[in-house]
Amino acid sequence: MPRFFTSLRFRLFILALVAFLPALGLILFISREQHDDAALRARQDVLRVAGEAARTERRLVNEAKKDLADFQQVFSDLATGTSAECDTIANVILALYPSYASISVAGVNGSQVCSAPAGAGLPTYRDQPDFRQTIALKTFVIGGYGLSTPSGKLALTVSAPLLNSSGQVARVVFAGIDMSWLPSVVEQEALPKDSTLTLLSAGGVVLARHPSPEEWTGKTIPAPGITDAISKGLSDFTVETRSIDGVNRIYGFSRMQGVPSNASAFVAAGIPSSVAFAEANSVRNRSLVALIIIALAIFAIAWFGSELFVLRPARALRDAAQRLASGETSSRVTMRGGASEFRSAADTFDTMASELEARQKKLEDAAAELRAANESLEQRVAERTGELQMQVGLTASANSILRSTLDATEDAILVYDPRGVTLALNERLRELFPGGSAPGALVDQSFEASTASMGRVFDNASRAVAEINASLNDGARTFKQALFTKPPVREFELFSTPVHTRDGLLIGRLVAFRDMTKERELERMKSEFVSMVSHELRTPLTIIKGYNEFLLDGDAGPINEKQTRYLGEVQKSTHQLISLVNDLLDTQQIEAGKVTLKSARLDLRGSLDAVARSFAPVLEKKRQRLALDIPAILPKVWADEHRLTQVLTNLISNAHKYTPEGGVITLRAARAGGMMRVAVQDSGIGM
Repeated sequence: MPRFFTSLRFRLFILALVAFLPALGLILFISREQHDDAALRARQDVLRVAGEAARTERRLVNEAKKDLADFQQVFSDLATGTSAECDTIANVILALYPSYASISVAGVNGSQVCSAPAGAGLPTYRDQPDFRQTIALKTFVIGGYGLSTPSGKLALTVSAPLLNSSGQVARVVFAGIDMSWLPSVVEQEALPKDSTLTLLSAGGVVLARHPSPEEWTGKTIPAPGITDAISKGLSDFTVETRSIDGVNRIYGFSRMQGVPSNASAFVAAGIPSSVAFAEANSVRNRSLVALIIIALAIFAIAWFGSELFVLRPARALRDAAQRLASGETSSRVTMRGGASEFRSAADTFDTMASELEARQKKLEDAAAELRAANESLEQRVAERTGELQMQVGLTASANSILRSTLDATEDAILVYDPRGVTLALNERLRELFPGGSAPGALVDQSFEASTASMGRVFDNASRAVAEINASLNDGARTFKQALFTKPPVREFELFSTPVHTRDGLLIGRLVAFRDMTKERELERMKSEFVSMVSHELRTPLTIIKGYNEFLLDGDAGPINEKQTRYLGEVQKSTHQLISLVNDLLDTQQIEAGKVTLKSARLDLRGSLDAVARSFAPVLEKKRQRLALDIPAILPKVWADEHRLTQVLTNLISNAHKYTPEGGVITLRAARAGGMMRVAVQDSGIGM
């Protein structure tokens, strides 16, 4: 690649060129918008002209329909008149109505009776569709376009019947509407030079054209897209195409509204594309020329300016840097001209060279010191190597201790890193997962390899594996899950917790499997024992309570005051023992999950008042006050009255016990959404 294309000057030129691209894009964008606006205006103009021509033709057809109705009255007396009389009337009508190119009358056999001017029309109309349709329908009929003889003018033929006294068709009058007004539309609408107005048949044959009608009439337009649109009966559409005279034009097409669909004709107004886009193209060309001139001027300025202000100072800096790189630390920059940034860079370079020169001197002095220190460093490296070897030995010893500790525990243990790779495990896993890989073989293996045996041992292992896998990167979550082996069934407790370094860095996750079978069996035996003892104690206590009440009531004879006091203490202790037995039974039921509630609609206000009244004597002894923060009206609630009273009694009893004399205990009740919230607060110690 030539050196110029990698030089700074070339890059500056590329930068300037890139800076001109937005301006070029803006010019092209504006030019395109102007081109589109010009095309839109041209399409609107040609559609307006074509539409005006179609409306004029429609108006003339409507007028012709009225005129022929008048002609019927004029010719009615000549339904059986002579040809000479008919010629006279036809010439008078043609003179009075200049909008017609010809007037002719035919008999019911199709032969011509008269015409004006002489020789106009056909010798016979018998095979003409409009003639047959006029006789059959007895009404006004629109024929088609053709050249009127002998004038040679383009005309639209219309016809109407002449009826005799019995209402039968006696003759048919034909009129040719003169279409020579078409060229005047171009002048009236002030279309630009070289604009055209063309009348086309449904097959695309030119019926009339302005200008040069004699040159193009009878020829077919060479544009299939236009002929297809005309043959489908489309109207009011535009197209830009090459005309039959080789000129590109924008055409607007409208279907002549007065012609029946079976004889459709279209009028096309065309404006040369060069004329329509002349102004837009001129603005674009002038803008591009101005942009090129400005670009050349800026490139010339950039060429000489870059040499003076950029390249020359840059070369001075480069030469000085090369001398400095070759070891000439006394090299300095000689700057002539250049921007202030280059002068600042030169000053900085000179300062850097001075510092390098000073540092080189210091480096030479330091080299001697470094050689002297190298011997001391080698000695330190040898000492450090010995320390590292000792640490490696300690690490191996610590790993051995960790392995022995893991193997000594009764739990089966796995330790994973956050990626799920097994870091450590113990021999207890071999007993828990028999038939699997040896524990040592699972170290550094994937999570799936270490958990493959869990599905063979536990019935519900899939959820546990998913929980462990999901928590590998969780540094806070700790969870437990019960697992049950396949028959014979044993119960294990899975415990999972994150493992951190002293600095709080997440190492991984510890997973332990603890055999809970014996522990659960002991809990079951304990519950059964408590239940049995509680029931066995309740019977004698009930008997003692009953007989003690008999003694207190005097059923066994009178008792003195001292005996009454002793029996009261016995009764009090009996109540306490029965309460303890009931608490034991409640605890056992709670642990077994068998507590049942007898819920019903409950008057909460009445229950709270009853509990408060039951504590009045007890609170009075310690001069404590029970404050009720309860609304006057409370809604009914759905609850177990016995259990509710039991809970409130325990809470208020606890508050009474730990609140000093003169203290306050508050019982509150308030709505909490769709629930009722009841709370006990005291001014004593504790919670």
